[in-house]
Amino acid sequence: MSFPSPAVAPYEPECRRIRQQIIALVVAFSAVIWGAFFFYVQTTRAASISMAERGTASLALAFEQSVSRRVTGIDQSLLTKLGSQIRAAAILRKARKDFA
Repeated sequence: MSFPSPAVAPYEPECRRIRQQIIALVVAFSAVIWGAFFFYVQTTRAASISMAERGTASLALAFEQSVSRRVTGIDQSLLTKLGSQIRAAAILRKARKDFA
């Protein structure tokens, strides 16, 4: 028993065209969404890098100032101690001259 071939419905080409339009719309919408996502990621990345550069520069400056203050403090301390020792040596020399 053979079945008769179904006749092509008159609305079949219209359905195919609508289906293609829907697929094209979904593809275009997906492209817009992905484009917006990549734009957001790029701008966020650029802002993060800029903030990190500013933060790093600020930390480097703070470190430089801290080291400078410490070296100055150590220098002053050594000069004070050296000055004390020089004064003490001068006093000893004077005392030795007085005894001699």
